[in-house]
Amino acid sequence: MPAVLEALCTAAAQKLQGFNAQETANPLWDMAKAGTQRHDVFEALCTAAAQMLQGFNAREIAITLRAMAETGMQMPDVFEVLCTAAAQKLQDFIAQVILRFYRLFV
Repeated sequence: MPAVLEALCTAAAQKLQGFNAQETANPLWDMAKAGTQRHDVFEALCTAAAQMLQGFNAREIAITLRAMAETGMQMPDVFEVLCTAAAQKLQDFIAQVILRFYRLFV
C-alpha cells in the first residue's frame, strides 16, 4: 500500500467520530477501489456507517454497500442493517443505483 494511502487510512481511523455520512461512505469506496489492506479501518468505517444511518441518504447507503461487496468484507450484521436502510429509502434510489445493486447480487 502506498505510504500516502496508509497515512490517510490512519488519519481516517483517528478522526472517525467526527465524520458525517459522506465522510464515512466516500473513504469506504476509495479504499475498495484501491484494494485496501487496512481491513481494520475499513471495518471501523463500516461499523460507524451502520451506527449513523439516520444521517445517510440513499446514495451514501449505496456507496457503503457497494464498497463492502467490492472488497468481499464479511460483516453480516452491518450488511443487514445497511440493506434494511436501503429498502426503507428505496423510493429515493434512482434507476441506475437499483441496477447496480441488482448486479452486485446476481
